Amino acid sequence: MEEDRETCDHTPLLIRTNGTGAGIGSGFFVEEDLIATNIHVIAGATSISIEPFGTTNTTFDIVGVTAFDPKNDLVTLKVAGKGTPFPIGDSDLIQPGDVAQTVGYPRGKYKVTAGTVHSIRDSDKWMRMEFKAIGGNSGGPVLNANGEVVGVAVANADYFTFAIPANALKTLLTETREMESLTQWQERKQIRAYACLVQSQAKHFKSRHDEAIADLDKAIQLNPNCVFFYYNRGSVKSYLGKLRTDASDLVETQQHCQDAINDYTEVIKLCPDYASAYINRGGMKSNLGQLKADEGNFAEAQQHHRDAIDDYTEAIKLCPAFGAAYNNLANAKLLLGISEIRLENFETAEGLWKEAVIASDTSIELDSNVAVFHHTRGQITVARGDFSAAIPYYERAIEIDPNYTDAREELERVKYALEQMMGGT
Repeated sequence: MEEDRETCDHTPLLIRTNGTGAGIGSGFFVEEDLIATNIHVIAGATSISIEPFGTTNTTFDIVGVTAFDPKNDLVTLKVAGKGTPFPIGDSDLIQPGDVAQTVGYPRGKYKVTAGTVHSIRDSDKWMRMEFKAIGGNSGGPVLNANGEVVGVAVANADYFTFAIPANALKTLLTETREMESLTQWQERKQIRAYACLVQSQAKHFKSRHDEAIADLDKAIQLNPNCVFFYYNRGSVKSYLGKLRTDASDLVETQQHCQDAINDYTEVIKLCPDYASAYINRGGMKSNLGQLKADEGNFAEAQQHHRDAIDDYTEAIKLCPAFGAAYNNLANAKLLLGISEIRLENFETAEGLWKEAVIASDTSIELDSNVAVFHHTRGQITVARGDFSAAIPYYERAIEIDPNYTDAREELERVKYALEQMMGGT
C-alpha cells in the first residue's frame, strides 16, 4: 500500500537542469563530497543546480564526474562542499514484500513515498516497487525499513517504480578512474545517447512524436545495447498507433504497431525478464488482432490474439502478482472469444470467456483500485450476455476514475439494452 510521509532521517538533493536535459531530478550524498544520481537526470544539461532540501540560497557546484554506469543509468559526481552521506545497505538481501520508500522531488517538491517491494528482476536485480513515483524522483534514494539505501529510483512503468540495486552503486564507488569535467563527460557517445532520450521525452510530451522517434533512433545508434531507448521508442510508436486508429488510418496504424512490437522484442532480447515489455508487446499484438478482425481476416486476427496471450502468460510467470498482466490476458481472451463467435464457434468462445473471468477476477483481487480492471470484467460479463451483472463493474470503474469515458458510455449502452429487453419501461 502506498503511503506518503513528510520526512526521512537524511536529506536528498534537488537537481535542476537547463538545456537539452532541462528538468528536475533527485540525488543524494554517498560520501561527504560525492553525490549519486541517474545519468538521464543531467545528460545534455548546459547548467545544473544542486540544492539540499529546505534551503533557498545554498547550492553545490559540480567539480567533475568520478564514475558512471551507462547500463544502469548511474553516475557519481564530486561537488564543492560537503553533505551527510546516506548509509548504503545490501540490496541482495531485499525480498518481495519488504518495506521500501523513495525520497525525492516529484514535480520539484520534497516527498517521501512508502510502499513495498513487488519483485526483483533476475537479469539485472532491479527492484519493482508497488507504487508509481512521478517525475522528479529519478536519481533519488530508495530506503529500506532501517533507512539504508537499497536502490536508486530510475523509472516507472504500469503500476511500478523501478530502482537500480544499491550494490550496483557500491560497485561504482569502488571504481578508480581519473575524474573528468562534466563537459568532457557529456561528449561521450553513451551520455549523448541519454541526452537524446531526454530530448525525445520532452518532444513526445509536446506531441512532436516523429521528432521524438528520430531522437531515439539516434540514441540507439549511439548506444545500441541500452533497453531504455528501445522501450521508449516502442512506447512512442504504440501511442502513434493509437492515434492513427482514432483517425482511421489503418495501414499506418498496423505499421506503428508492428514497429512497436519489434522494439519491445529488442528489449526482451536485452532483458529477458522485463515483464512490462511482454505486456506492452502483447498489447500491440492485441491491437493488430482487432484491426485484422475489423478487416474480416479472422484467422490472422486470432493468431495475433494467441500471440498476445503468450506474452501476457510469460509476464505472469515472471511477475506472478502483476495485476495488469492478468487484466490484459483477460482482455485478449475476451477478444479471441469474440472472434470465435463471428466464426460461430460458440462453445469455444464460452470456454475462452470463462478463462477470461478467472484472469479478470485475479487482477481485481491483486488490486481492486484500478478502474480498467473492473471495466474489463464488465466487458466480459456483457459478452456472456449478463447485462445486469455487468453494471456494478462499470459503476466501480467510474467510481475509481470519474473521467473514464469508455466505462460511462458502455454503462449507458448496457442500461439502454436492458430497458429495451423490458419493453422500454
